[in-house]
Amino acid sequence: MAGLEIPAYDMPSLVTPTTLIRSQDVWYDDGNVVIQTENIVFKVFRGILASNSAVFADMFSVPQPTSVTGPDVYDSCPLIQIYDTPEDTGHFLKAIHDAGYYDVRTTSKFSIVAGILRLSTKYQVPYLRKRAISHLTTMFPSSLQDFQENRNSSPYAAKLGHYTGLAMEVVNLAKECRLPMLLPISMYYCAVMRLEHILDGVVVTNDDGTTRKIDLDWPEKRAIVLGKRALNYRARTNLFGFLLTSAPPAPTLPNNPAASGCTIPQRCETGKLKWLRQMEPLLSGDKCGPLHMQFDWTRYSADVCTYCVMDGKNKYREGLKKSWEELPSVFELEPWDILKTESLDQ
Repeated sequence: MAGLEIPAYDMPSLVTPTTLIRSQDVWYDDGNVVIQTENIVFKVFRGILASNSAVFADMFSVPQPTSVTGPDVYDSCPLIQIYDTPEDTGHFLKAIHDAGYYDVRTTSKFSIVAGILRLSTKYQVPYLRKRAISHLTTMFPSSLQDFQENRNSSPYAAKLGHYTGLAMEVVNLAKECRLPMLLPISMYYCAVMRLEHILDGVVVTNDDGTTRKIDLDWPEKRAIVLGKRALNYRARTNLFGFLLTSAPPAPTLPNNPAASGCTIPQRCETGKLKWLRQMEPLLSGDKCGPLHMQFDWTRYSADVCTYCVMDGKNKYREGLKKSWEELPSVFELEPWDILKTESLDQ
């Protein structure tokens, strides 16, 4: 994380000590440093912060006040001001001081994961950043195998929850925390949202009853809107291209095995046309996503021969792999390998 700007910590507080509010969740009576953000203060341990964060270690290398009173002292401890949200700061400090606070197996709120990722990136706490990345990539993976396993079993999806706008928040978080490998699949999820949500953003309700608007920057909106058409095209050609092509006919030999070619060409052509017409509304729809589209192979097998069913399944699987590999280019991003390298070399 070379070149990371160290946050200013020696600026005088704009909030007087009498207006500061002690955090209810992160306040250790025997702590030896107080962190202030906005009007909230957190009493924690200097040694724990310095040993886990290169930025805090550098911050504490500056001589601290020795007096027990003054504008840079609170509760007889040095007062350090940072400029992050109190919510993010609370999650981050608690995760550093309490090993059991952030467990990827039990943490359910995206806001906790996002806050820890933001500040572990900013203050250079590698183990917390890696943990948050691991958590997020379970829902927003960078490999087709992980995507399929998550879709089938969703080991973490229920824990983080689903709400309209989650994918948009992940897009913004990925940009902020230099995690481009999260962008293809999160932008894919955005692309299968309603168009008005993509363009106008969505309003969601917070746990305290307040509301907030989730929106994307214009470059991402443009890429996602244009990506909708590209996804429709890939679903039609990559996944269901077998409905548009004729299988090679089986040689006219006695006892010919079905695997050597189509045994009933005319019937199979009619069956494929029937299924193409049935799929057309979905393939042309606003929420056409090739990675999620299912096909009823059992019913399809009643309309075509055994060879055409096997041929279709093989082409469908290959088309799914191709659609995954092409996903970054749909949204004008670099290939997967570059995105992964840029994300993990931090």
